Amino acid sequence: MLSVNIREKSFVENVVVLKDVRLEVESAEVVAITGPSGCGKTTLLNLIAGLDSQFEGEITVNGTQGMDSLTIGVVFQNPRLMPWLTAIDNLLLVMKGDSQENLEICEQKLEQTGLFDARDYYPHQMSGGMQRRLAMARAFVNKPSVLLFDEPFSSLDVLTADRQRKLLAELCQETEPLVIFITHDLREAIAISDRIVFMSSSPSRVEDEYLVELDGARKVNDPEIDGIYSQLSKKYGF
Repeated sequence: MLSVNIREKSFVENVVVLKDVRLEVESAEVVAITGPSGCGKTTLLNLIAGLDSQFEGEITVNGTQGMDSLTIGVVFQNPRLMPWLTAIDNLLLVMKGDSQENLEICEQKLEQTGLFDARDYYPHQMSGGMQRRLAMARAFVNKPSVLLFDEPFSSLDVLTADRQRKLLAELCQETEPLVIFITHDLREAIAISDRIVFMSSSPSRVEDEYLVELDGARKVNDPEIDGIYSQLSKKYGF
């Protein structure tokens, strides 16, 4: 279980961004976090990821504070690939040790993400969708127990984004990680999550939660999502 208790997070000149944020996420649960632009969603993700430790409060996984690089995987808005490394080497870079087993694991992830034939491509030789798939493969390659996503599909066209969400669901079924997914897109939140957390405007806190009671893979334009979207968009002004 991931337990988040942020009493306060502020930046320069005492600008408070997050205040009394409490959140618990169970193993194998997918939680989407949404809210107004600039409310601190990415800031919250950075605190959970351990990229920023300057805050008042505690963040623990199964009662232990702090996570190492093998416990957590992060996918950002920008794929953040190493431009001087090939696809396979971008995956090997995050593996612990240099072994034939690690190479086989990386090759398997390239196969799962449809990138095996592009294993020797450099990022500049890949489309935006391919780069996003490679970033996702990198996040999953160590089978982390916690996965964090910061609007990873926001700049993709609808069809490509649907494929990426389907791929995410398939990869999660294999290892069942705890997932936190930041998005500004309410339809996407409904499509990918078990639970949606709504953040308030800054200083941000958890304003409300919604349990998504839909089974199976979903697309953002599925009819069953329309009713939920209509209900939530009216309530929260999306």
